[in-house]
Amino acid sequence: MKVTKSGKTLTIDGRKLAFDQRVEAMVVLDHRVIIELDADDFELGDPLVGRNILAFDSNGEMLWRIPATGMMVRDDDSSPEAPEAFFGLGLHSDGKTITIGTPDMIYEVDPETGKIFNGIINK
Repeated sequence: MKVTKSGKTLTIDGRKLAFDQRVEAMVVLDHRVIIELDADDFELGDPLVGRNILAFDSNGEMLWRIPATGMMVRDDDSSPEAPEAFFGLGLHSDGKTITIGTPDMIYEVDPETGKIFNGIINK
């Protein structure tokens, strides 16, 4: 499976997927690609900012979107509250598990289901 990213476009085996946000990072596994959409590109208060990790199969079909952690944040007192976004998408040293973070936590994610587990305090 050949996967490339450029700005707001992800290309999987020649199929282009366009997003409203830039593709910040990606991890390519056997028959799926996990991406992180840039949290800075979401509108203030957008509830999907906290679900900015997505998985696609080799046909470009979305397999899952990460669930929100339930933690709500705001940029300043005048901005709307929104779910906390994830960052730092990577592949765990086991070569099978995805890692993502928030300012306070680092999580492991099952790449098959998008289920979050093993939250570790990030301080």
